[in-house]
Amino acid sequence: MKPTKKIESEVLKVYDTWLYSYLNGDVETYSKYLDDDYHFIGSTNNEEFLSRNDTSKFFADTYEQLAGKCDLRKETRIIEQFGELVFITHLFDGWFLNGPDLAYYGRFRFTNALRKNQDGWRFIYQHFSTPDSKTEDGETIAFNNLNEENAQLREAVKRRTVELEQKNRELQIEAALERVRAKSMEMYHSGDLKEVVAVLYEQINRLKIAAWGSGIMIFNEPKNYQELWLSTDDKDIHPSSYKIHGQEHRYIKELWQIWKKQLENQHIDLIGHIKEDYDNYVFTKTELKNLPTKTIKAVRSMPDSYASFAWMKCGLLTLYDATSSLSEASFVVMRRFAKVFDQAYTRFLDLQKAEAQAREAQIEAALERVRSRLKSFPEHSIR
Repeated sequence: MKPTKKIESEVLKVYDTWLYSYLNGDVETYSKYLDDDYHFIGSTNNEEFLSRNDTSKFFADTYEQLAGKCDLRKETRIIEQFGELVFITHLFDGWFLNGPDLAYYGRFRFTNALRKNQDGWRFIYQHFSTPDSKTEDGETIAFNNLNEENAQLREAVKRRTVELEQKNRELQIEAALERVRAKSMEMYHSGDLKEVVAVLYEQINRLKIAAWGSGIMIFNEPKNYQELWLSTDDKDIHPSSYKIHGQEHRYIKELWQIWKKQLENQHIDLIGHIKEDYDNYVFTKTELKNLPTKTIKAVRSMPDSYASFAWMKCGLLTLYDATSSLSEASFVVMRRFAKVFDQAYTRFLDLQKAEAQAREAQIEAALERVRSRLKSFPEHSIR
């Protein structure tokens, strides 16, 4: 059966923390989340451990082979609860550094069983595996060498297909980034920033990085407010900015901390009553209350919201989803968009400064004309 939202959130937080430590060689954190009764079966011949200590020792001896050299793509996570146990089935394509570049290795399946103890949710069993490339569809065992040779050929074709799909995806991403760069270079007035925001939103939406939408938070520290830029497909908001003054709400305080501390790969999950509390705040006490009524209703109707953030000098690029935070691969793409928008915002600030200087020069010129005109009158004619 499906666990409650609270349990699902707790378990996913533990799993994401553990997975990050596994992929980056953090032995202490990795071992911390293993139960004393932990068992592990891996995907290679020598990965059969029936104790926490043996598993941790093996990881400590081998983590350098993996740390910082792996990327997970095309991820699927299935979360189920059976009595006191919660199972996470994690399916993904594994890419590993091969020389200077990442190369596709194969499809992986992580099966995780967690049980809650006095320290929280802990893994009691994990099984990592990869599909048998020697079998045909519908077969359990490849019976002869011909099947094995065909399987090798299929695997080679599959890898090549995945690599081509990845290259095509990279071309799509780079083309989207270039469209945002081009629009930022077309800015000749500070008011053109909204057009850059519109293109950024459109390109992120086309790539389907997040299911719900995106936003840009600009932080004005001297005046203590966020300026939130939003856009939608139906052009009800095309695009517009809304100020959120102060830091009264705990969620807003957390956003300020993420930006001030320059934290990367951050996400905040607003679930159930927590999201309802935040909605009540922003739609009554901030300029977001001026959003179209149907937009506010649509946001309020969603029970949960998962926000992921990429840091920028000017603020945070935010992607919203209704089911989960972003995968690591999506975070990488998000950071690339954040970098491009940061450059666009620098151009926006330069244009603002130039416009202010031009206005000042116009005022000074007008004053000088008045002074010259006054000097042309005879002194006795001025009363």
